[in-house]
Amino acid sequence: QATAAGQSQLGVTLVTPQNIYHSLSRMVEASGYKEPAAFFTDPEGQPPQPPPPNPEVQATMAKTQAEIQEKPYRHLVAREFIEPELYQRLMAERPTDEALSPHSATKRFISYWNEWGNLGKSWLDLRLYLADFKEEALAKFGIEKKCSLEVSFVRQQPGYTLGPHTDSPRKVLTVLIYLPADSSSEEAGTVIYGSDGFRCSGKAHHRFKDFERVKAIPFLPNTVFAFQKSDISFHGVEPVKKTRDVIQYNINA
Repeated sequence: QATAAGQSQLGVTLVTPQNIYHSLSRMVEASGYKEPAAFFTDPEGQPPQPPPPNPEVQATMAKTQAEIQEKPYRHLVAREFIEPELYQRLMAERPTDEALSPHSATKRFISYWNEWGNLGKSWLDLRLYLADFKEEALAKFGIEKKCSLEVSFVRQQPGYTLGPHTDSPRKVLTVLIYLPADSSSEEAGTVIYGSDGFRCSGKAHHRFKDFERVKAIPFLPNTVFAFQKSDISFHGVEPVKKTRDVIQYNINA
C-alpha cells in the first residue's frame, strides 16, 4: 500500500512527480492534444526549491515580531522568546552558584556558552536554539555587516547595580534574555535612560542622577530586550533586591 507521499510502507519511493507528469502527458496525448505542457508543467523544468527555514529560528523570530521602537533609541521587547517547554526545562536545571565562575569584584557569576555543557542538557539545547539567531536579529534591525557572537549566562546577586552606559564600542546589538522563575521581581528589569543630548562612545559608566529614567523593562519570565548600540543607547541596572539571571547575547563588530 502506497502513502499519499508516494512511498510504500517500507519507505521506498514508488511514484515521483516526474512519473505523475509523464502519466498525465500520455493521457492528454491520448485525448488528441499535442501539447501536454499547455495543461501541466514539467517538474524537471522547475527551479530547485530553497531549503526550509530552521524551524527553531523561525519559531524564535515569531516571538520577536514586536515592532522596533525608535525612542529614545532603537529597541524592542517581546515575551515568550524561548520555546516554553525548553524554558521550563531550563528552570528545572537552574545552575547553582558553584557551577558558575565569579566575575572579579562585582556581584556576578558567569558561565560562557562554551561551558554550558556543565550546566545540563537543557543548556546545550538552548545553545543550539540560539546558534542561528544572530543573522535573524541583524536582519530584524536592518543591519548588514559581518559580526561575531559572544554569549554568556550571568547571575547578578542582590545589591548588584550598573550605572547608565551605552555598551562597549565594539557591540552592534545587545540581546538580553530574562530568566526569572516567576514574576515576583518584575521591577528588576534593565532601565532605559534619556540623555538630553549627551552622548558617550561606551567607554564609561555614569551617575543615575544625571539621566532621565524613561522606562524599565519588566523582568518577567522568558522576556527579551534587544537594542541597537549607539552613542545614546543608555541603559543600566538599578540595585537589585533578588538574584537576577540573564543571558547576555552580544553581537559584536
